Amino acid sequence: MSTAALDRDHPDVNVTAPNGGVFSGPSIQLLWTATAYGAGVAISNFTLSFSEDGGVTWNPIVGLPGSARSYMWDVNALPNGPRYLVRIATQDDGTPSLGGSDVTDGTFSLARPGGDTEGPTLWAGSVRVSPRPPGTGYLATFRATADDRTRGGSAVAAAELFLQIAPPNPVDSGMGLPMGATDGSFDGSVENMSWLGRLTLPEGNTCVWVHARDGPGNWGPFMASCFVVINATNQPPTVSIVSPAQDQAFPASSTITFTWTMSDDLLYPAQLLVWANVTMNNATTPLLVASSGATSAVWTAPDLAVDRVVFHLDVVDSSGLRGSAERTFSLTRESPPPPRSPLVFIVAALIVVVPIAFLLIGFLLDRRRKAKQPPRTMYVQSLPPPPIGAASAFAAATKVCPQCHTTVNAADVTCFFCGHRFPGEARPPM
Repeated sequence: MSTAALDRDHPDVNVTAPNGGVFSGPSIQLLWTATAYGAGVAISNFTLSFSEDGGVTWNPIVGLPGSARSYMWDVNALPNGPRYLVRIATQDDGTPSLGGSDVTDGTFSLARPGGDTEGPTLWAGSVRVSPRPPGTGYLATFRATADDRTRGGSAVAAAELFLQIAPPNPVDSGMGLPMGATDGSFDGSVENMSWLGRLTLPEGNTCVWVHARDGPGNWGPFMASCFVVINATNQPPTVSIVSPAQDQAFPASSTITFTWTMSDDLLYPAQLLVWANVTMNNATTPLLVASSGATSAVWTAPDLAVDRVVFHLDVVDSSGLRGSAERTFSLTRESPPPPRSPLVFIVAALIVVVPIAFLLIGFLLDRRRKAKQPPRTMYVQSLPPPPIGAASAFAAATKVCPQCHTTVNAADVTCFFCGHRFPGEARPPM
């Protein structure tokens, strides 16, 4: 035996088979690999165990020497089920001894002929009555959930109930009130079950006893729920809208399906009368009128966007009592944006072209003006001197307006500046 230091790693073990699958034979071959670490350290032994509930509890299979790498496991005595696991643990022979373990990567199923010998159990708290308390002479619903996954893994095939205080005898199996699968068929190892009927029991205390049977024919144990039967009064139907959800949005022009559930204490759902309508923009469209037992309606929405549409439902029993429910939703319309008008592109082009045109015209005009201006060094010819006597002639050819005192031409009949007419002035000769 090695006395290697504790710097070595623990041994590794890896389950290679089974890893998932369904086994219908009497035995299953278990395979694994294992490695020990450290100088002179080897695998000492293996401990094999199994779980039939997905790893919640474990049961021993066998202990094997460290040289083993396979084992043929006899499963004849085990019940069928879909949640089996295998675990293999190992120890090395070092000092101190270190260990390791591995579990199959996935659950596997046992489905042997004759491997299911136990009936389904019922989920705790699943047996219940509605309404509670029920009334004598009125309808009542009993519900329960059966599970065969840990009792052989077969499909639940049937269920029944007994209405009595004392527990039923095993020989009474198959003689109770038959329950149905709520999804319409018994085809799974877990099933929700129900029974709806008129309660003929007298007022007082009583119990309901429920049990289920699996495919191979095994009846499971009973589970009970006790309650009080009362002298009830007739109540309006109960109605609950399943779809659409409150404030749900739908595309315009879509087809909308409304669904609901309903119940009554006197009539079966198929006997209840249903009215349904849709109100939009203060206009009401009837969908159902006095329809017996209807639990759905279809409506094609218009091609409009509407913020508030109301679906209204009325359910009436034979006594005229009415149960109602409403659900509000909306219609949305996502239209593609309209195509751009050609005018948009014309205006955009003008916004760019017009300033450029003005700048170009201004540049050309400025260039032309500069071309016509004489250069600053150009010779300017002097004007000839005025003739002699011009000043006196100019002075004699003017006069002063007596009104605005402005000098004007002597030949003017009226003042050019204020309009004063000179008196005694004749029109000058032409």
